[in-house]
Amino acid sequence: MPVLMFAAIVLTANHYIFDGVAGGALALLGLFAATRLSRRGMPRTSGRRRRASPGVGSGE
Repeated sequence: MPVLMFAAIVLTANHYIFDGVAGGALALLGLFAATRLSRRGMPRTSGRRRRASPGVGSGE
């Protein structure tokens, strides 16, 4: 899909090649930043769900 988008940008002469390259680099940078930030905030678990303590969320 990205290759087809890049071809559409260049072939329709709406933008220069640099626009496609810069857009792809910006998208990858955003993906990298989002991945790093989401991993940073997630605690490492064993994959099992923990049970909530009795007083949490029960309105007590």
